[in-house]
Amino acid sequence: MARVTLAAVVLMAAVGCSSTQLVSSWSDPTAEDLRFQKVLVVALTGDAATRRIAEDQAAQSLHVGRAIPAYRVVSDEELRDLDALRRRVAQEGFDAVMLMRVVGVDYVPQYSPATPGFVDYFGYVYPMSPVDTEMHVRIETTVFSLPDDKLIWAGLTHSVDPSSVENMAHRIAEVVRRDMRRRGLLD
Repeated sequence: MARVTLAAVVLMAAVGCSSTQLVSSWSDPTAEDLRFQKVLVVALTGDAATRRIAEDQAAQSLHVGRAIPAYRVVSDEELRDLDALRRRVAQEGFDAVMLMRVVGVDYVPQYSPATPGFVDYFGYVYPMSPVDTEMHVRIETTVFSLPDDKLIWAGLTHSVDPSSVENMAHRIAEVVRRDMRRRGLLD
């Protein structure tokens, strides 16, 4: 399977109807009203510009404690070195991390009915007719409590034809926050 990053989503995003929904989520049943003070927001992507865009928008939209885009405090090299990452997170005093990563991008063909007559239809489909598609993007988001070093929330979102990384990251942060509140994890 080809590696797909948020950069691919930016480059290929169709302008038009965009929607993001929470498909499924899980929370630690022992976790209660969490009062995070400093949350590190990380978009796991190989493209630095896309990482910055997604982290900025998600951090602005999360409205939980002080959410900080990872690129402001963690270098790309530190993200690849777990010991360095662990030291940086402790040094900066983060008590939570929200990670987002693309787990799938599909292009779903959209059926449109044929023209009324045979000749018109044949001219439309032969030798090759254009096929409209919708882009379907699935993002896994996880939230970890750092003092306990444990996963406290995980969810999968599904976005259809995202118009931009900013829009998608904003909507993901909104649905994450809403679901965590519904579960009594946030006030």
